Amino acid sequence: DPRTSRYRLGPSVTERAWLSYHQRGLHLAAPELADLAERTGATADLALRGGPHAVIVAGGSVTPKVGLRRPLHSTALGKVLLAWARPGEGGPGSLPPLPAFTDRTIVDPVALERELARVRADAYALNDGESALGVRTLAVPVLDGAGHARFALAVRATPEVITAERTEWLLAEARSCARALEVLLLSPAERRPPAGP
Repeated sequence: DPRTSRYRLGPSVTERAWLSYHQRGLHLAAPELADLAERTGATADLALRGGPHAVIVAGGSVTPKVGLRRPLHSTALGKVLLAWARPGEGGPGSLPPLPAFTDRTIVDPVALERELARVRADAYALNDGESALGVRTLAVPVLDGAGHARFALAVRATPEVITAERTEWLLAEARSCARALEVLLLSPAERRPPAGP
């Protein structure tokens, strides 16, 4: 802006963002995420890794937080992206110091490695008040044919919605959506083989 001698984002940035959104096929994820959110009563988010953050790229809630960046170590989305990281993305040791957001946030890299081993063994990640008190999130990977998380898919709500009794059902719904997103977002050459009968 010549008047203020400052830069500002113009319409071309918005245009490029929408172009990227459509070229990646992320617009195809929105109906699946909206359906997941409606079935579960939770917010549904899809994220990919952007350095030390999980970046929400699509959402199925009333107010999706597309573009929101969250630290990998304190979110279920981030733990999934770390647990199934692609070669060259770096693990917990590549992260900057791990800040605490609540008294439940994992800030020790060794403890985070243990948590990621549990995430891989259980095939899902849980955030129970680690990034914000009163918020519980379950996340699963959207895997490629090499077994790496191309995206992370999460359902997020209060502990009253994501209860121990509903966890297995919520995970089954999220995993079903993740498999559908594999087909929608990955090319046939990038996908896992279809599940057997």
